[in-house]
Amino acid sequence: MVAGLHSLLVRRASAHYAKTTNEGSTTVSGDLVTMQAEPWEFPFDPKTTALLVIDMQNDFTLPGGYCHQYMEARGLGGDDAIATLRTPIEPIQRCLDVARKAGMTVIYTIESHWADLSDAAPPKMDGTIRVGAPIGAQGPHGRNLVRGDWGTEVIEELTPLPDEHVLHKAGKGGFVATDLDLILRSRGITHLVFTGITSDCCVLFTRQGARDRGYHTIQLDDACAASVKENHDAIFNMIRFYLQGAPRSTISVEICGLLVGPFMAWISLCCPEERQV
Repeated sequence: MVAGLHSLLVRRASAHYAKTTNEGSTTVSGDLVTMQAEPWEFPFDPKTTALLVIDMQNDFTLPGGYCHQYMEARGLGGDDAIATLRTPIEPIQRCLDVARKAGMTVIYTIESHWADLSDAAPPKMDGTIRVGAPIGAQGPHGRNLVRGDWGTEVIEELTPLPDEHVLHKAGKGGFVATDLDLILRSRGITHLVFTGITSDCCVLFTRQGARDRGYHTIQLDDACAASVKENHDAIFNMIRFYLQGAPRSTISVEICGLLVGPFMAWISLCCPEERQV
């Protein structure tokens, strides 16, 4: 168990400003932040880093939504799944607060389909029908995973700002048939910070897609979840091998609010715990 506050520089006071600090597990040198992670550190510049919020939508996080129906149909406990999938909300709120104050790019993804389901792949449709929770079927709050219905809205607690992209995807990976890669490259983004759900599906597939396209990535452990907690824990044992040790961190963020100079901000990173994988 490791706890502490670590300073994070998010912008320079001027082109001539240079300061290096090393506190705990985060090192700051000018604009470059080096975050300690597992199995190695993750250096990044907030100006070229984007925060991704994966699939934090009503259908996956609220009772009566698609995930609740799906888990109930499989006899795996819908209520337990929803409770687990909601655990990242507060950490993501802190991440959004920091990212927005730092001027970072923020992008949301939503899993959804057109009303006629023409973009729903046959294997995906077949699986949900066999389970007894078909995509497109009428649920308590609207049609399951259909674009424009209640279930495909970002949850109220994490409402996007007007200038933040919300990308709808029909598959599990956020780069498939979306403008995600185009948006990131047009903004000069090279590093991605992953939050959201689920760790063992859409977060994993989008992160692998990012690495295949040359992006540096990190996943904030307490800002992600799976419908079954054991899957969230197990996924990191897998990525040590199949993602060539892609770094992860247990860090969630909160604003320090200490200004140290014109147009500069320092942010505190709180590390409540670090687990070995």
